[in-house]
Amino acid sequence: MPVPAGIQYPYWLTDDAISASSWSYTNGISYYSAPAMLHSLIDRVSKNGNMLLNISPMIDGTIPQGQKDVLNAIGTYLKRNGESIYSTRAWTTYGEGPTKMGGGSFTTPRAGTAQDIRYTRSKDNTVLYATVLGWPGNGASLNLASLANGKVNLSNLSRVEMIGNTAGTYINLPNRNQDGSGLHITLPNQPYSALAYVVKLTFNGQIGSAGTPSPSATPSVSPSASPSVSPSASPSASSSASSSASPSVPVTGACSATIETVNSWPGGFQSNVTVRAGSSAVNGWTVKWTWPGDQTISSLWNGTQTVSGSSVTVRNADYNGSIAAGGSTTFGFTGNGTAATPTATCTSP
Repeated sequence: MPVPAGIQYPYWLTDDAISASSWSYTNGISYYSAPAMLHSLIDRVSKNGNMLLNISPMIDGTIPQGQKDVLNAIGTYLKRNGESIYSTRAWTTYGEGPTKMGGGSFTTPRAGTAQDIRYTRSKDNTVLYATVLGWPGNGASLNLASLANGKVNLSNLSRVEMIGNTAGTYINLPNRNQDGSGLHITLPNQPYSALAYVVKLTFNGQIGSAGTPSPSATPSVSPSASPSVSPSASPSASSSASSSASPSVPVTGACSATIETVNSWPGGFQSNVTVRAGSSAVNGWTVKWTWPGDQTISSLWNGTQTVSGSSVTVRNADYNGSIAAGGSTTFGFTGNGTAATPTATCTSP
């Protein structure tokens, strides 16, 4: 499938060839650069995807040195920074920066810059990884715009580190401040030469959130396992990317819920549901709504559903039931039928 412009649910897979000219070995074969292949992998993982990489051995099974060089470069990176890739999940935002990868058609791998950031998070949603696709400069201030005031609550951020030259070692980054333009982190002198650098943000508890997610936002917590089915018809160039939402409900009780359609195609659609706490923190939530027609849910993440006729009840998963006062979390689903955004209610024990 084409590489999407942003995070996409359920999990997805795309393939790429290591060669810029052929999917099989040919005389004079050329290759994409190691930064282009690695940065494309990092980009896909940040968007909830995976990469199937095609290599082109010779007729006797020998892998040419040019291909080995690219594979060894990717392996060196993963040996050092594997924790930011393996067993991670997409965050609410895939990244930021000037280099756009994917979006609507097949695109060739491309290298990012020191201004490009890609995010992933730990499975338990307590660690956020910010991967910088280049070195910003010795003593430079790294700006993470997605962690600006009003976007993410950093009150429970316990430490910020850069993954060191050896897996499991870390360089402390103590100097940081947050304002309306982002989280600003002072970097050290370049500790080693690499194709990308990973900043690890560790939280006491769940990664904080504040403010209302934008229409393109995706669930802040991904499922611990991939949904078992994909949409009955995958979104394509003919699908509708326009979003619609149920009426925004003021938080007058313990919590509120708003359903938003983020994608639709003939016979199916994808929705996100934002659950927001009121003036007090909530510990556990339940969202209910009634479909106006024959809509059904084909897969759901970040919650547990029960269905009775057209009535749907979704309760929190074991990792996203606690929401700080004024904070929010999201769950999502793919559905069969015509997209709809019924009014939802939210209660908390």
